[in-house]
Amino acid sequence: QMDQMGFSTATTVALLDSGTMALNMTSDEAMAMSKEVTAAAQALGIPVEQMNTDLQAAMPIIAAYGAEGVKVFKNVAAAAKLTQISTSRLLAITSQFDTFEGAATSVGNLNGILGGNYLNSLEMVEMADDERISTLLRGIEASGKSFQEMSRLEKRATAAAVGITDMAEANRLLGQSADAYDLMKMKADAGVLSQEQLEEAAHRSRTVMEKLTNIMQSMAVAVGPLVDLVNSLAEVLLWVDDALGNKLAPTLLILSGLLTWHIMLTKQAAAAVAAKALA
Repeated sequence: QMDQMGFSTATTVALLDSGTMALNMTSDEAMAMSKEVTAAAQALGIPVEQMNTDLQAAMPIIAAYGAEGVKVFKNVAAAAKLTQISTSRLLAITSQFDTFEGAATSVGNLNGILGGNYLNSLEMVEMADDERISTLLRGIEASGKSFQEMSRLEKRATAAAVGITDMAEANRLLGQSADAYDLMKMKADAGVLSQEQLEEAAHRSRTVMEKLTNIMQSMAVAVGPLVDLVNSLAEVLLWVDDALGNKLAPTLLILSGLLTWHIMLTKQAAAAVAAKALA
């Protein structure tokens, strides 16, 4: 069923293996996780294969959360959809708060720029990665400042404090509102696909592929005579080329030149006749 929805068997097996081995899930829980992520992908408008591949890539980080890692990933995926920044990049940004030193440095710089104690370094260390994204956005809003309205230097300083050097990336993330992120997280938390829903989704995907196959078959039938004609012409040309001792191309070139020369002479003669008539 997952394969029919565009989710390769190899990715399914790898994800189920990670669920049971890395997240300490039972086989049933791992299968439920796959359905949950698939439901979130459909709700967010993300290709199922991409969503599950991103989850597999993020496993080294979210495995630290155990079974809760799936929820964290879904929320980060929601942020990725909102900002158009990859989940791996978002996790790289939030990972700087994993240590007390990194969190203290980043939070200290941010509070200095925002003009108040809007963020707490100890709390940031304890937070999950998705919560850190929300807290950053709410901290900027709480200061009464808008990232979009900051001066160029303030934007650069704020982005640097968060660990971002690409200002386009900074605009995508820090320019978002916390409420918009919350709405996207609610959309991602669409629940788990039931077996009936999974079968229906697979059926729809299979139906689309069947329609595409039928279209391609119809096109093949329609253009079949043209293909046969081209093939016959090619065979004739090859036979002529063999008869001329593989000199068909030079012969055609010479004939083309002679024809062009004849046309030019004809035009010149016609022009001369017309000139005499006018005279």
